[in-house]
Amino acid sequence: MPTAAGENSETHDRVAFHADPAAGLRVATAVHRRVAAACVVCCRMHPYPSDELATADALRLSRGISLSCAFAGLPYGGAALVVRGDPRRQKTAALMAAIRRRLSEFRDDDPVLEDIGMAPADVLALRPAIAAATRPLDPSMMTARGLLRGIEAALARVRGTTDLHGCRVAVQGLGRVGMALADCLHDAGAELIVADLSPAKVALAEKWYRARGVSPDIVHTAAVDVFAPCAVGGTLTASTIPELRSRIIAGSAGDQLAEPSLRHALADRGVLMTPDFVVNAGGLITLHGTTRGDAPDAVRARVDAIHAALLDVFESAARKGLPPLDVAEARARRNDDPVPPRRAA
Repeated sequence: MPTAAGENSETHDRVAFHADPAAGLRVATAVHRRVAAACVVCCRMHPYPSDELATADALRLSRGISLSCAFAGLPYGGAALVVRGDPRRQKTAALMAAIRRRLSEFRDDDPVLEDIGMAPADVLALRPAIAAATRPLDPSMMTARGLLRGIEAALARVRGTTDLHGCRVAVQGLGRVGMALADCLHDAGAELIVADLSPAKVALAEKWYRARGVSPDIVHTAAVDVFAPCAVGGTLTASTIPELRSRIIAGSAGDQLAEPSLRHALADRGVLMTPDFVVNAGGLITLHGTTRGDAPDAVRARVDAIHAALLDVFESAARKGLPPLDVAEARARRNDDPVPPRRAA
């Protein structure tokens, strides 16, 4: 079975695929690891062409959450529940009930974070015990806030300024995070190019943010300052990287590189890539902070600290002659729980 770039099921605590034909459910679950027996479960629904690709994304997502939590110093490992299906047509009551049964494999206090194809209301339906009061801040908006801070840090490194006025940014994917990022960028004065598989979402971005819509197949070729991949991972390949015309890559999509070695191809082209598991940690930081009752201002401050953390990563990477991803991954490993994951029986 194909797996995510640089990842395979042997590195995970548990990987499984389950089908419930009566409910129309086909779902991959992956537990990368647990920290102090806890993990964040990322819940995604997407019309993958195959079960193998859904499983690969579950591997990719769960590993990315582990890295994000470790880098940010959060007391969780990563897990993913990836449903193969079209959320616009197939999110029935029977399907949601079947997903809830799969979630019962996790601890009741394992936080669940919505991702592509899932909304906060879905999480509340899947975990009724989660009170709305535990979500005073929208994790998607806070993920976008962290991305904005990451973009500002990258601009400071490349251009010596964090000013986004007149800066051109291409946003690939207008889900909850991508649209929230577009909103933040527009408010900061950026000029936007956007792409999404939904023409309606593109039309909204054109109306609300004066964005220019382009095809998802060519958005990475736009002549911009920043390219922000906010859809599925693996879109930066040996074919697409030579077509890039941006100096900076900063987006919420996990594992944007189809192969880990491509980080060197980006460096050779003078492209600064912000580690995805650093810049997209705002939602996880928010989930943790609000769950334990932190004040919203304190959560926002911790999300804003992504800016300083990235500047430090960029400086260290330049000093050592390494891609920023190498430095960020090494720091995440140093913060990680030294206890190895358990293998599934």
